[in-house]
Amino acid sequence: MNGTLVVAARDFREKWTVFVAALVAGLVALVVPFFSSVGAHNTRDARDLMALIFAGAFAFGVAVVAGAGMINRDLTERRLGFLFARPLSAAAIWGGKVLACWVLAVGSGLVVLLPAAAVGGGLHLFWGTSRYADGAATFVLAAAAVLLVILLFHAIALMARSRMPWLLALDAVLAVAVVMTVAFALRPLVLAFALHAATRGAFAFAVTLLVASFAAGFAQVSLGRTDIRRGHQVLSATLWGTLGVAALLVAGYAHWVASVKPSDLTNLGVVVPAPKGAWVFVTGRARGHADYEPSFLLDTATGRSVDLGAEGRWWSGAEFAADGTRAVWLSRPASFTNLARDVVTLDLTDPKSEPVTTRINVPRNRRVTRLDLSPDGGRLALCEDKTVSVVDLLTGRLLASARLPGNLGWTKVLWVGSAALDLAAWTPTPANADQGDMRLFEFDVERRSLTETGRVAGVGRLGFAGLLFDPATGRLVVRVGPRAGASLVLCDARTGAPVATLATCAGISGCDATILAGGTIAVGEAGASGVELRLLSATGALQRTIPVGPGRALAIGGQPTPVTLVITTQDQAQDLSPDDGTAVLVDIDTGTVAPLGRGYVPLASGAWAQAVTVPAPGSAKTRAFIDPNQRFALLDPATGAFRAVLSAQWPTN
Repeated sequence: MNGTLVVAARDFREKWTVFVAALVAGLVALVVPFFSSVGAHNTRDARDLMALIFAGAFAFGVAVVAGAGMINRDLTERRLGFLFARPLSAAAIWGGKVLACWVLAVGSGLVVLLPAAAVGGGLHLFWGTSRYADGAATFVLAAAAVLLVILLFHAIALMARSRMPWLLALDAVLAVAVVMTVAFALRPLVLAFALHAATRGAFAFAVTLLVASFAAGFAQVSLGRTDIRRGHQVLSATLWGTLGVAALLVAGYAHWVASVKPSDLTNLGVVVPAPKGAWVFVTGRARGHADYEPSFLLDTATGRSVDLGAEGRWWSGAEFAADGTRAVWLSRPASFTNLARDVVTLDLTDPKSEPVTTRINVPRNRRVTRLDLSPDGGRLALCEDKTVSVVDLLTGRLLASARLPGNLGWTKVLWVGSAALDLAAWTPTPANADQGDMRLFEFDVERRSLTETGRVAGVGRLGFAGLLFDPATGRLVVRVGPRAGASLVLCDARTGAPVATLATCAGISGCDATILAGGTIAVGEAGASGVELRLLSATGALQRTIPVGPGRALAIGGQPTPVTLVITTQDQAQDLSPDDGTAVLVDIDTGTVAPLGRGYVPLASGAWAQAVTVPAPGSAKTRAFIDPNQRFALLDPATGAFRAVLSAQWPTN
């Protein structure tokens, strides 16, 4: 340790005048704001900002110059032998040299800050809102960065001065290889918005780079001694050997982060079952994989899964055809400079099928807000900010396109058949209002024309989210009015004309509705006398009333079988809570009510999980529940038992 301090003190005495230059730079930083527009509004902030910029630049410059001449100057002037002739170890020589350069660089940066701190009574980091904004953490990171600059420029200068072109060329090739390996390894994580995971890998590599640079410099001094060529060989072998292993470890880490299976998930994000069949779209996170959030298509019947990567993080989850035969999604962009995306599809009926990239490409200047498959999966509707298009899914041929009249806001596609569709658009005024008019449009694919045919006034935000459409009857069920006292209204899907008022809701969870497989409308109402289920015809005429039991709030799920319907009730007259809800299975033929259990909430009851058309009886969507442990579970309607599909849970907060 004494030897290290002796060497450091010797170098420090030779170069202490750098502090005088730093003080002059600090004084210049004081007066710069007075001669520019930077200090026009807030002199103190401008002064502190200038001082920090000057300090960083000065410390970086000193680190570059001092690092480049730390050992190399003594080698070229043949003065390093003087140190080895004294009773000093290689560790003391190397450590002392590095310590002196580091103190000079960091110290000069602090000296630059002194005038501004003295005048203003301290420095004001007015922009510091990140996790590194506190002074101690900022100083540690800056000091480590200065040390890394010193070590790197020492290595670069040594390589350049050794006059070994072939080894210098090899150094350049290895440097590019290491950097490209790390960059290409972390690139998929960045594109997947797994920034915490990418930061972990980058930070680990940066720490390894710091340690490897220090170790390589020590090896050069220890083994190369006064022979600059021998030192270059030792330094390169140590540096690239260590960094090569580190780069491979970072690549392995990135591959491991992205190699998540559905069974690895610990936190669930989104679960969207298909309207028919056993497939579901799932997103979530796995323990230890930071913020990487993969998405999958999962067959709940066979356990087969298809990894979609992190496409869900680009806000385009998979969409299913109404007959459950096909799924589509948008691919991830190739890079942040090439944001074009392709439509990818999967045949859900073939157990050996693989994702197929279609000929449908979405350029970077087009923002697709919705993807909707036709009921048979043959056509695809793409809703954008200003246009709506229909294309043949497999050939990519454009069948029709029309310009939307202004900014329609939130839109939904209503497929009347495989070749005809309508649009429903909800545009509140102002944009953050809870109610707005729902405009209805007919899109004539043959004539390629879009015509507004009607509207429904006063539709709530949740009402549009839970909009129900029956293509067989051409009817809509929508919640109209304020949240606290909305009405469920049956409307004509073309004109928006009201056909019947189905129920008046006492609160958000006071009533609910769904359209059953045969076109019958099921309406549930909760009140002081309990929950009752009313079955109505397609025109809104009452057919039957079934008492469900006590409860002041309810949510209607799907049909696990053609003659049963899931309902969740709650004793409190408030938004439905999974902890307080009790699920029951109602036989709509006999009127019997069978309890399923407390804490089970059907996924189909959530407005965010509802499709415009009602799912087929027996599909995964009608049997999907959030169980009391916040897991995704499926109901077996024959036994009334639940099976957890995944061990992952939804976060409780």
